[in-house]
Amino acid sequence: MTFDREISILVQVAIRDIDLLNKIMEGHEGITLVTTEDAQQGYVRLHTAQSTKTYLLEKLEIFPRNIKIINITE
Repeated sequence: MTFDREISILVQVAIRDIDLLNKIMEGHEGITLVTTEDAQQGYVRLHTAQSTKTYLLEKLEIFPRNIKIINITE
């Protein structure tokens, strides 16, 4: 059995948009696990599988608010 490697994407959004990002990602069941790293700065980490990275990045591109990708850890 082969398992997909986990990656994480650190993003920054406006504080008021943290919950919105979380809810939108929840709507795409299984794509990512969302954890808030620093609510005061709007830092949110998205944990996903390598195989869903492209799909997740596409969803981030169309996020209806400003979002900045800080780092991708593979």
